[in-house]
Amino acid sequence: MTMEKEFSSDILQPIPLEEWSSLQKLLQVDWPMYSNYYYWMENSIRWKTRDPGMDLEVYAPQGTYQNDATFVGISKHSMYSIVVFTRESSGQRLYNAIVETNRINWNKGVTFSGIHECVQSFVFSALATLETTRGIEIHEEKPGCFYFKTASDSANMKIRVPDECYLGDLNSSHVPTIHKIYPHIDAEQPENSMAYLETTIKLNKGFGLFLKKGDILVSWAIHSEWYGLGMVQTQERYKKRGYAKVVVLALAKWLGERGISPILSIVVGNTISENMFSSLNWKPNHLATWITMKRIFKTSPEPAS
Repeated sequence: MTMEKEFSSDILQPIPLEEWSSLQKLLQVDWPMYSNYYYWMENSIRWKTRDPGMDLEVYAPQGTYQNDATFVGISKHSMYSIVVFTRESSGQRLYNAIVETNRINWNKGVTFSGIHECVQSFVFSALATLETTRGIEIHEEKPGCFYFKTASDSANMKIRVPDECYLGDLNSSHVPTIHKIYPHIDAEQPENSMAYLETTIKLNKGFGLFLKKGDILVSWAIHSEWYGLGMVQTQERYKKRGYAKVVVLALAKWLGERGISPILSIVVGNTISENMFSSLNWKPNHLATWITMKRIFKTSPEPAS
């Protein structure tokens, strides 16, 4: 029996790759309110087309999404991430999907990523039910906010590179340096977060700011799986020199010139990032939450890819 046949009666059924763009169009309503999902789909289509074997799938309850854009994206190519959404006002289909599916392997330290404020109550309700019925518990919650800036505004931004530095593309050789101070390292399995960074840099884009003396990478920004700005960081000894602003502007301008409105997420309370992006005219778009679940070590059906 193939894995997909094993899950033929599961509430979540796969949406064929050739239909992902149809789902994506439903996420343009009330633009840019759901822009993070729109761009996540854009990135997923691009990655899956380039690498059909990538462990990344999009599902819908009973395989239908046309009326309410309800979907569950499961990405297992490095870190185990789930992206969920619905426009159904009651949220019942999304609630049922999370509670009833056997496609999620709760042994893997699952993270529900970037949960839009409009669907958070449905997700929390489903997770409360799972805690009662299956002992699946929340490990950590990280509230954040997505910010938005139009492609046209981004394309017109001016960049000034400090005299002592130069801009360059990131590649896999830079991953160990980036991973050392990456704030979302998988503490139990760091190879997962290393693989995530390497995949993102390889398949998307990243800019680094380097010192001319010694070619030292001091600051960077990466084109994230949300198809916007991500992983903006500066090495500690080089902070407060305006380096992060340079890589942010470089990547945002590159995206804007390609018609992409750069979105980004900031953890609530990160005032340094909030102030920097506000000064560069990014506007808050909506609140979002990241929820990491505790690993459970119980026998359960192994989900299909």
